[in-house]
Amino acid sequence: MALAPEFFVLLGTSIFLAVSVITALLDRHLPSILQYLFQGAAGAGLGELLLSQGLSSPTRVWAGIVYLAFALSSLVGVNIRLAIVRRGMNIASIFSQMMTVPVVMISALFLSSFL
Repeated sequence: MALAPEFFVLLGTSIFLAVSVITALLDRHLPSILQYLFQGAAGAGLGELLLSQGLSSPTRVWAGIVYLAFALSSLVGVNIRLAIVRRGMNIASIFSQMMTVPVVMISALFLSSFL
């Protein structure tokens, strides 16, 4: 089964939405503006899905991969902020084990199977 290029955008959008929910739950440790930024980034991903229909296939693939990389770097950035800025190593460790590592591994698996 071959993955469609849009799959990477959908995966990035779901990552942004999940991180938005997590930042809403961790509102004491993270600024509340982050959840709105992540929701906006998820909306941008949906807009990218609509606008990329007229592009060629390699361009759509690379746009999806860049969007997924942006989503993963945002996820890692939240983990780093929890660990370093807020000095919450317990929360950062739990966040890393429950969210960051599994999402990065699943994304790497899908990316390697696509390539």
